[in-house]
Amino acid sequence: LGLVGAEMCIRDRPNPTHSDAMDLVFLMGYRFDAINHPLDRESDYAKYLKRLIALRKEIKSELYASSFRDMEGLSGLPSGVRARVFRGDDGRSATITLLDRRRERTGFSLRLDCEPWKIDRLRKANLYSLDSTVTALSVKEGRAGILELLVPPWKGFPAALVLRR
Repeated sequence: LGLVGAEMCIRDRPNPTHSDAMDLVFLMGYRFDAINHPLDRESDYAKYLKRLIALRKEIKSELYASSFRDMEGLSGLPSGVRARVFRGDDGRSATITLLDRRRERTGFSLRLDCEPWKIDRLRKANLYSLDSTVTALSVKEGRAGILELLVPPWKGFPAALVLRR
């Protein structure tokens, strides 16, 4: 996904950068291909890309063993926060990639309806952020298999939630 693709997909960014394009690659669960142009390893972009790739490595095994579900079953996202859901192929996990571009970064309550996927009893959740922080979150199960998580603000724009039994 290049800058042209980023411009088509990131409507809230008037002048998308390479970092914006890579954030979108992360959000969609794609693999990174950042070697199509010379990269100054000391540049801010190279340092950012290194942290973003490290974040993806943290959740890579979950993504590879899952199916993309777009936003199916997901609700409660504030304006300015984008998310995509991946259902674990074994039915024992879910991964949610997040991209928060809000000016005022606050926590929010995210809801995930697991009924369409035939997943239940996801009780553990970890939030992985760009600064290599992993934060355990509590999972509340509401009626009809809807899970609710209070997602705190995190450092950096992208992050990922991994839910497991």
